Amino acid sequence: MSQVVFSSWGRNVIDNRGGGEAKEAGFRLPVAYDGERPLRAFMGWDGLIVFDKDTDVPAMVAEYMKRVQTLYCCGKCTPGKKGTRVLMDALSAIVEGRGKEADLATIEDLTELLKNCKCTLCQSATIPVLDAVQHYRADFLAYLNGGRKPAQGNYIDKLTAPCMDKCPAHIDIPAYIEAIKEYQFGHSLSVIRDYMPLPSVCGRVCPHPCETACRRKNVDEPISIMVLKRSASDYEWKHKQEPPMQPKPRQNKKVAVVGAGPAGLAAAYYLALEGYPVTIYEALPEGFGGGMIAVGIPPYRQPPNPSGSAS
Repeated sequence: MSQVVFSSWGRNVIDNRGGGEAKEAGFRLPVAYDGERPLRAFMGWDGLIVFDKDTDVPAMVAEYMKRVQTLYCCGKCTPGKKGTRVLMDALSAIVEGRGKEADLATIEDLTELLKNCKCTLCQSATIPVLDAVQHYRADFLAYLNGGRKPAQGNYIDKLTAPCMDKCPAHIDIPAYIEAIKEYQFGHSLSVIRDYMPLPSVCGRVCPHPCETACRRKNVDEPISIMVLKRSASDYEWKHKQEPPMQPKPRQNKKVAVVGAGPAGLAAAYYLALEGYPVTIYEALPEGFGGGMIAVGIPPYRQPPNPSGSAS
């Protein structure tokens, strides 16, 4: 349970700004960014969360929309490209003292306009902005009346999505699917391998919790995220391509990994990329590297490669 000043996350409003008995939030989100520095506030696709009562919400919202528009909006549809730009300009004008109260109505209207976006990134980006304007309106009016100046803030942005949060490895799913759409299978695999080194296996036997959170199901049905991962991996081996993995300069320490299961192979993989010579110790006979992948998954789910070992 989390103690918050204000939250609209999950469309469940919790407002402890007025004092009295504090209401607890049921979601589980980190309260520190790196284990040390506390988070003052957080905003994303499902709302706004404020932990520190002194958070400058209008300034944070303006910076949030600036980064959405300049860093993450793909620009492939007019509502997203133009709508997020108008939102960014309106919010910037407000915190810079150039705005008008009519800008707040424009922001609310744009929430409806952006529902026509080609994808859900720009659609969902308006949700915390609208929540902020509706629930922190007095703070925005203070800027419009000239009674407030932006406070210095340290803003950290990270591209994520509901499917990425559901993925145990937190793979950048939108990035690798976009690469497959453009027939850039090598780039897609590179994105996947930044997070986990066994795309062929994961593309066949993963329980794919990511698909339960896929926003496409709001339109028709979830994207086949697991099968797409498999298709990228199959393209590589069917075309006899070698993964373009370049290790860093050799380190002066050696590492032993006990067990050639998925965890051991992943540890060895990333250590080797960092330049560490790795020796893997496995109790099963040679050729059975992979642990549960090799001996616990039936061939119809995980077919062997031509050498007979797990692919």
